[in-house]
Amino acid sequence: MLLRPTIYLTNLCFVAIVPLICTYISSQSGHSNAYLSTISANYLLYPERLIFAVGVAIFTLIYGFITRPISQNIIKNKQHALFAKQAEIIILAVFFTIAAIPAHLILGLHATLAGILAGSCLLWMNTIIEHGQCSQWTRYCRTSIYFLACTMAFGMIVTFPHRIIFELSAAQGNIEKLLYLLGLDKRWFMFAHFEWAFFYSIIFFFMTCTPLPKRIK
Repeated sequence: MLLRPTIYLTNLCFVAIVPLICTYISSQSGHSNAYLSTISANYLLYPERLIFAVGVAIFTLIYGFITRPISQNIIKNKQHALFAKQAEIIILAVFFTIAAIPAHLILGLHATLAGILAGSCLLWMNTIIEHGQCSQWTRYCRTSIYFLACTMAFGMIVTFPHRIIFELSAAQGNIEKLLYLLGLDKRWFMFAHFEWAFFYSIIFFFMTCTPLPKRIK
């Protein structure tokens, strides 16, 4: 009875640790700043690129096929539950695609997918808060995390170094320049703080949705 929630939580903890492992390896190898680079800057090159892709693939497979999407267990209304489930699937698919295709391979794709991922996460979280059945304490916790995530998303928009986009476009074909701009340029410093905080706020929200054993529902 306890197997599914245990696997679910363990899987979330696993995907929370994967970027930290990649960050350590990347910074020690000189591929990214020791403190602080964006999450994507820490899996541009091997071996961290392989570790991140495989780690996210494992997370996605376990979440999608073993613990399964959780929206329908939280929301009783079938229409809203289906919408939330579809958003959940989009989150998994986009997250895996981002992990499989580092930012320097196809310029523009990574940022576009990241925007879709952030928007899908916020939309899913809002749907869970509005239509999910839970205790008052859980609702308060989810709402607090949701507002934190919204604040971090706004922070990412405000601190995004827009001028670097033109430099990335001009550096196409120059792999060394691209890797420097994405992994070592200090203009990402403020943005990185908001991105990391947003990433972990999403994970914490997912943890509040841990499926309960049937016997204690």
